[in-house]
Amino acid sequence: MTAFDTVAEILDLLEQERGKPASAKPGRRQRLASRLLGVDVPRAELAKYAARPRVATSIRNLPASIDWRDVGGRNHVSPVKDQGGCGSCVSFCVCATIESTVSIATGEIVDISEADLHFCSAHGAGCNGWWPADALSEAQRRGVPDEALFPYASAFGADGSPSCRLDPHRDSRLFTPTGQKVLGTMAERKQWLATRGPVCAVFQVYDDFWGYTSDTGVYRHTQGGSGGYHCVEIVGYNDSDRCWIAKNS
Repeated sequence: MTAFDTVAEILDLLEQERGKPASAKPGRRQRLASRLLGVDVPRAELAKYAARPRVATSIRNLPASIDWRDVGGRNHVSPVKDQGGCGSCVSFCVCATIESTVSIATGEIVDISEADLHFCSAHGAGCNGWWPADALSEAQRRGVPDEALFPYASAFGADGSPSCRLDPHRDSRLFTPTGQKVLGTMAERKQWLATRGPVCAVFQVYDDFWGYTSDTGVYRHTQGGSGGYHCVEIVGYNDSDRCWIAKNS
């Protein structure tokens, strides 16, 4: 079974189970779907961060909504991509955020290689999870080339296992972020989104999320247990709908 066959099987199971309550959905479907949840949470580091003293902040004059798919009539969000049945969501999110940052700075929508970041870096050639700060550190250390040098689909062999391929022209076609910042409060996140651009975010996935589709409206957790953590690019927010706007993979 290849990585992409796995996604097809997940989608087929989702279609079969559509409309059933989360408690009635089979564990096998959730186990398959959980392969997509590629966030490796460093619990010790998060505990240290949570223990830091925080001061409640309220930032004035933030817009009621922002959506980087249309700011001043321009789209700064690259097209949605498919991570397949591989837990590479962190690399997809980091690359998407870099792509948006480049677009905001230059006006050009670029397409960079998730395969290079996920399979050729310190992460290693595997579909196990990662943490966004570590992925961003690798992107800063070695840069990320454009997608054409190492397309994501080409990383997978006949048995579905990923591998790394380094193009000889890689070093001349890199996009390299210069820094990263942890946004610890909702106000800080909204201010960054309103004034700087999209961000990379981790959220907890519950069983009822697997039945969500874009035409459902705003997703809100109502039932089911936690299946793990997923990483997405947040491209905006909307106060009236009380939601973040996310680009998924």
